[in-house]
Amino acid sequence: MSLIPELPLLRRELTELANRRRTYVVRVVGAVILLFFVFLAYSKSMSMRQQVMNTAGVSGTMRYMGIGGDIFSEIIPLLFYTIQVLMPALCCACVTTEKENNTLGTLMLTRLSSGTIILEKFGSRLVPMLTLLLLTFPVLAHVHTLGGVDTDLLIATLWLLFCECLLFASIAIACSTWFTTTVAAFVWSYALIGVLAALS
Repeated sequence: MSLIPELPLLRRELTELANRRRTYVVRVVGAVILLFFVFLAYSKSMSMRQQVMNTAGVSGTMRYMGIGGDIFSEIIPLLFYTIQVLMPALCCACVTTEKENNTLGTLMLTRLSSGTIILEKFGSRLVPMLTLLLLTFPVLAHVHTLGGVDTDLLIATLWLLFCECLLFASIAIACSTWFTTTVAAFVWSYALIGVLAALS
């Protein structure tokens, strides 16, 4: 018996996503938009710091001491908003497409339990979002080297980003299992997230 599970459905889902041209287009467009806003926040923080230090009469490299904290506080909300916007769209169709294509019954006839099917579909939708977030890690590493960001704060923030991915993916997949069409799952995923945001 192998220690590593085979995960056939996860493998199938990731293979299907990899074979679609749309997957790469969405990832590239999403990455470009995300990195554009990250660098916009970066340049905004740098220019604000330069203005403050010029009026204070500080010159040289000392003007950039601890600027990482300013850039970090600008970038991190963008990453949280990105997850809130993209995660439901990535996950809301994972079960409804099986219903619409009449393949859910065939899937239920396999040896996979209902929980395993949901978990593997969950993992297949989590991987694209995590790869998108990985693109920002070099920027966060650079921000950390600029000072002003504690290592514990950086690790805790990355953990919170991962937990938010899990939360919003869970909401979208719950809607995908409950509703029969992708459109209904899509609308209700964002409606529930809106209610959750209003309550928090």
